[in-house]
Amino acid sequence: MKEITSKFSDLNILVIGDIGVDFYSQGEVKRISPEAPVPVLNVEKEWKKLGLAANVAENLSSLGIKCSLLGLSGDDTLADEMKKLAEDSNIEIHCFKDPSRRTILKQRVLAGNQQICRIDYEDHNPFESLEVKEWITSNISKFDGVIIQDYGKGFLTEENLKIIIDECRAHHIFVAVDPSITKDPSVYKSVDLFKPNKKEASFISRSFGKIEIDPDFLRTSLGVKSLVITKGAEGMLISNKNEKKLVPTFSKEVYDVSGAGDTSIAVLTASLVAGSTLEQAATLANIASGLVIQKVGTATIDIEEFKNEVNKL
Repeated sequence: MKEITSKFSDLNILVIGDIGVDFYSQGEVKRISPEAPVPVLNVEKEWKKLGLAANVAENLSSLGIKCSLLGLSGDDTLADEMKKLAEDSNIEIHCFKDPSRRTILKQRVLAGNQQICRIDYEDHNPFESLEVKEWITSNISKFDGVIIQDYGKGFLTEENLKIIIDECRAHHIFVAVDPSITKDPSVYKSVDLFKPNKKEASFISRSFGKIEIDPDFLRTSLGVKSLVITKGAEGMLISNKNEKKLVPTFSKEVYDVSGAGDTSIAVLTASLVAGSTLEQAATLANIASGLVIQKVGTATIDIEEFKNEVNKL
């Protein structure tokens, strides 16, 4: 595992998907509103950070991995803020701008470390543009791996997904997918790594006529090389032609599970591209996720923090 993590700094990974900004308002609740039976938050701290697929990119960058990000935004001031946040995290961002939509914003309201409300500002209109195909065909070959982070917000249309996956296959580039249940799962066919959570895996299984989650059945039905189902506190259920097992989690305390899936796909992909087995990758991803959920919000961990935890365990 030390050998795997030591290779992270040599990797160049592209994250493609729905991107946005997370906005946090944190404070203390001391009373209930006289206007309605709701808590009144006295805001003490506010901050913004990269959200959605951009959080996957930030996870990679914080682990010392060279990372680029491809996504879609509105033509607004929030898009400019998102670009600045990416650049501050050493992420090379390539953003298509659609004036007809707003840049995605997720506002979370925290009382102490407890999330009490989330407000989403987003559009779901599909985005079709020849620019996407041109960018992919011109740039994809320079990356060691690609992560497709699909939140079903409109950027990753079936046509765009086909272009991305076909180009990765043509250039023998490792491609991982964190799927959206808004699409026919067959659009992700032939990827190297498919990573649904338990709810998504159950939904996809039922779409194939199977009530119980069977990793081997899912993997072969989708035509993917490796399947990892994240199951929260239970760990990760992994399947490829050589391995099928449950890899346990390492979390001790849970403050906030926001973004844990982003950390998982980032570490799984980086580890597999660096030459790990699927079980080794899942173990490292569980360690990283266990650290992240002990923090507030969509957090990341740095490479030294990660290596220290690996050594300790």
